[in-house]
This record gives sequence, structure tokens and C-alpha cells, in this order.
Amino acid sequence: MRLAEASSSQTVLYFGEGWRAKAIATQQGRHLDTVHDRRTHWLPEGFLSLADQPRCGTPWKLTEVHREKLRIWASEEALTARDLLARLKRNAMFPYP
Repeated sequence: MRLAEASSSQTVLYFGEGWRAKAIATQQGRHLDTVHDRRTHWLPEGFLSLADQPRCGTPWKLTEVHREKLRIWASEEALTARDLLARLKRNAMFPYP
């Protein structure tokens, strides 16, 4: 279980124990609206609401291989984002202009 799912699960458990939303938000360091949203989704969806849903927007352009290479390069020397992108392009790892 991922951290976000565990946190969402704990929110639902707190509600089940009779906690108020404000107390849950304080305990978990979450915004009150986030706590209310979790409960709102839990009621009709049950366990399906705990998993992160796909996000809207442009999908990732970098694969896990790209991200791993970037982590290695960034840990070896201080590079700017522009330098890292140039290195990806030089190594024919990034097909976008």
C-alpha cells in the first residue's frame, strides 16, 4: 500500500471511530477540505476511493529509465535542469525537441 492510500485509509478509520473532520485534519496535517473530500468519496465508492485515481493533464514524457539516469547524473555533479535535458538529448534518450 502506498503512503497516500495508507493516509486515506487512516482518515476513513478515524471517521469510523467517531472523530470529527477538524480533529482528523489536525492529526494528519491535512487541509480540512481534503479530509471532507476523502469521506465524501468513501461513502459511495468504498475501498475503490482509497487508491489514487489517474490525474488529468499531459502524461509523463520521462520514463523510469530517464528518471534513474537523471538521478545518477544529479548525484554525481551539480547540474542545472537545462544541463540535464541537454545530456538526455546528447545520449539520444529524449526524443522531444
